[in-house]
Amino acid sequence: EPQNSYGRRAGMQTVAENMVQSYNIGLLEMAGDLDMCNITKLAEAMGAQPGEIGTEKNITALKKVGAEVGKPLPISPNPATVIGGNPVTPLSMANAAATFAADGKSCTPLFFTEIKDKSGNVLAKRDPQCKQALSEDATRTANQVLKQVVTRGGGYNAKIPGRDVAGKTGTSNDSTNTWFLGFTPNYASAVWVGHISGVKPMQNITINGKYYTDLFGTSIASVVFGNAARVALEGKPAPQFTAPRGRVSFNIESEEEQRNEREDEQRNETQDSQQQAGEKVPNVAGMEMNAAARTLRAAGYKVEPAGVWSDRPKNTVVSTTPAAGSAITPGATITLNISVGPAPQN
Repeated sequence: EPQNSYGRRAGMQTVAENMVQSYNIGLLEMAGDLDMCNITKLAEAMGAQPGEIGTEKNITALKKVGAEVGKPLPISPNPATVIGGNPVTPLSMANAAATFAADGKSCTPLFFTEIKDKSGNVLAKRDPQCKQALSEDATRTANQVLKQVVTRGGGYNAKIPGRDVAGKTGTSNDSTNTWFLGFTPNYASAVWVGHISGVKPMQNITINGKYYTDLFGTSIASVVFGNAARVALEGKPAPQFTAPRGRVSFNIESEEEQRNEREDEQRNETQDSQQQAGEKVPNVAGMEMNAAARTLRAAGYKVEPAGVWSDRPKNTVVSTTPAAGSAITPGATITLNISVGPAPQN
């Protein structure tokens, strides 16, 4: 039966939070309500490719989705696919990471694009074959979530000072395979850690003098990615991920993270001030998004973040919906319209 690591209970979470914190159950339940054939087709278009070759024995269950003898098996369209239920190759996952980095443009992997002799003469040249697998806006929105995996989730070991890094950890049952799929706007890679000789658990194991009860994608794979990327990117530009156009959800500190601070604030408020705050939407324009969320939650409201183009500094509240001063029912939801910076100039 699918479950989160160590049986963790996540409760009600956003899609982004399920991804950032690797809450398997939330992602599985969401996948069960979606078209898995479309999901697997998109994964393949972005570069993901299973590592098994079709045989007379293993193609039976996948014939309906195009399985053929002698060719790589297609990705199996079942909900477990979204949390790593298919064996895939590291090269194909690096290619998928590069698709995220390239704003959704997927290119066929090449060993070289150009070979020159010592005099600079071109001996061979190959042009990449590329296609737009995922729209720019959808990719940029996904990147904002995957960036949080590194800044505050399981990919923290992949951080590179001064650079935007995004990615996703992966750990199979019994730690038989662990992964980190990572990318910056100008670099992409995938790291797999496992037994080359077969599927073997990596539990109660000592690696390089360090003991691990269970090996996770966080443990070694993300460390390898971070170390390799730092060297590969040394001296190169450090661009940031492009924000999506229009509205985009932001991560605001969760209710659980705010509980202690909110209780302290509420103890210092009188019953009269709480009731008065519940009658009209407080004015939080210009505040940092988490400070604004705390203010609204302390006043008894729920908070929903959204991004808007604005000349205000990033992560600053531009306005609320309903607007400040509007009459509103206590306990209602208020949308924080948060600046993502100025709109791009086309």
